[in-house]
Amino acid sequence: MQNKLDLTEFKKSIKTLEIAIMEYQNNGNEFVADSCIKRFEYCYDFATKIIKRHLKIQTSNPVEINEITFPDHIKTAYSQSILLHSWDKWHEYRDDRYATSHGYIQDRALEITDKLPIF
Repeated sequence: MQNKLDLTEFKKSIKTLEIAIMEYQNNGNEFVADSCIKRFEYCYDFATKIIKRHLKIQTSNPVEINEITFPDHIKTAYSQSILLHSWDKWHEYRDDRYATSHGYIQDRALEITDKLPIF
């Protein structure tokens, strides 16, 4: 297993989200809000994979990372200071991710879009 994560593509995905958020903040366009939501979804998914990979690199027994829950992934990564936000905030991100991908309610989507700069 490699000892270092390549974050190049992850950084690019975050940059696309940042660009969409700035555009949305400048004009409030509904189409741009939709773009923000989609970009949040793939950045969130990418982030969860990166966190898990990081934890596998950091542990002497990578198999144990597959056996712990997602909240434990987040709590462990937060305790290692690789995340800015704790499980409470990541739980909210996860709820937002599920809300956007399992149905589209415009008011909820716009509420989530307004919170994305924190993510």
